[in-house]
Amino acid sequence: MKRICLISHGQPSRNPRLIRDANCLSSAGYDVTVLTPRILKLWVKYDDEIVNNAKWKYVYLDYVDQPLGRLYWQYVRVRKRINQVIAPYFTSEYVVANSVEYLNQELFIKASKIKADIYIAHQQQALPAAAWAATKNNGKFAVDIHDLLADCSSEPVYLIKYIENRYLQECAYVSTMSTAAAQRIKEINHLSTTPIVRYNTQRIEDRQSILHPSQRQCAETLSIYWFGQTIGSHSRADQVLKAIPLLDKSVKLVLRGNTNTEFTNYLISLAKELNISHCLEIKPIASPSDMVSLAANHDILLGSQPGKELFHQMAIGNKVFTGMMAGLALALTDTIAHRQFLQENPGCGFLFPDQDEVALAELLNNILIDKNILEDMKVYSWNLAERFFNCEKECDLFVNTISSII
Repeated sequence: MKRICLISHGQPSRNPRLIRDANCLSSAGYDVTVLTPRILKLWVKYDDEIVNNAKWKYVYLDYVDQPLGRLYWQYVRVRKRINQVIAPYFTSEYVVANSVEYLNQELFIKASKIKADIYIAHQQQALPAAAWAATKNNGKFAVDIHDLLADCSSEPVYLIKYIENRYLQECAYVSTMSTAAAQRIKEINHLSTTPIVRYNTQRIEDRQSILHPSQRQCAETLSIYWFGQTIGSHSRADQVLKAIPLLDKSVKLVLRGNTNTEFTNYLISLAKELNISHCLEIKPIASPSDMVSLAANHDILLGSQPGKELFHQMAIGNKVFTGMMAGLALALTDTIAHRQFLQENPGCGFLFPDQDEVALAELLNNILIDKNILEDMKVYSWNLAERFFNCEKECDLFVNTISSII
């Protein structure tokens, strides 16, 4: 049996692409081990929920429950700061690896004890650990790029570029989340082949208990839904709130995630100022396994990618495909990737300009005037998810890729 090790700096419940890959490969008969640190106690219960039902093995570096682990974590934080100071003047694999993330060295040591035919890094920051382990154990390595970090001003761009330049050419494969992102990665890294596009899709079985959109009762108040790990300005919730008073019919905005206190207070204050406090609902995070069923309680999925940076312009998040699997219409910020996606899959949603509440209100009013438009979008989303955009289809592509390599 071929052995595969997936490596990530993020815990399983915060990394849907990691879990999707682990489930896919283990179901296909591979011996799969997932390796991550365990740093955030908040997410441990969700990690355990996922792992308890998994066919793959989970190995983690414990910095939550072990006293020595918590003490070592403080050392790791200091080490990262020191390496970040050194990196601009002395760039080496070791310095970069310890500057770009906390635990590449520790992940490598643990991964090197896990014999595998291929080590797959999830995100660029995990590439050093995957590459080093592969070299030590005579295996191959690959990477799944979730985000265009080299095009994000809030990231250490020069470190990400160093990692991409150092390792991508040697990867057995590179994959990412959109066609636009794949072309960008190929272009800036001078790759001979285009990275594989693997969308952030959901499983068809996750909607078994959900009614088809045409069978659902139409609520008097249309519900716009956004979810994420943290409710922040990137949600563009403020833009939606500012649009609501301009609408011809009743609409509410429902947000799910951990609260950023400053931004959440701003939203509450804004809703009060606009006299629409009753139109804003804020809900806590929930289990990743419930995302599709929870989304099905709403009408429109808000897929926001704010700003002009390519980091956002070329991304398509898991929200989009969760909404499709749940049978929701898609309201997507007008970005390169979203525009391309809706051109290829017309009828399931609409684009709206970023930070323009008047234009958003006009688009929503077009839907509110004729409920058939909204219902058609919901059904089309549902059908597209069933035919093309689901984990099962993505898994077939992924397994074919892996089987051609090992």
